[in-house]
Amino acid sequence: VNLSSTCHDEPAARRSELHSLVRECHDLLQSLLWHFALIVRCHQLPERSFSFRNRQVPLCARCLGISVGALAIPLYARDLRIATLLLAAMVIDGGTQGLGLRMSKNWLRFASGIGFSLGCGGLVERGIQHLCNM
Repeated sequence: VNLSSTCHDEPAARRSELHSLVRECHDLLQSLLWHFALIVRCHQLPERSFSFRNRQVPLCARCLGISVGALAIPLYARDLRIATLLLAAMVIDGGTQGLGLRMSKNWLRFASGIGFSLGCGGLVERGIQHLCNM
């Protein structure tokens, strides 16, 4: 029995199993994001989307940012001025791009999407608190 070859093959086998697990998780996440993109009606334009492992992320950068920001509940902007600035950042970014004044970058779309969610979440939270205190 050659124990040395068995010992050397074990790490390779574990790496292969880990690689397979990562691939399966990646495929599952891609599928879930694709279905979510259909629900939120994301345009999924390749030039406005990030790529990961040579595959397009199924949400555009802005929709991905909005989704990430929506999950960041503890970070919601509770100050009205900050919430307004975060909302304005996306309106300015999307508006100037929509008017053809400039072309936005994916990192900016992503960041303004996160800010938009944090600002909206804070306003919604504030509104609910106001209604509860009536």
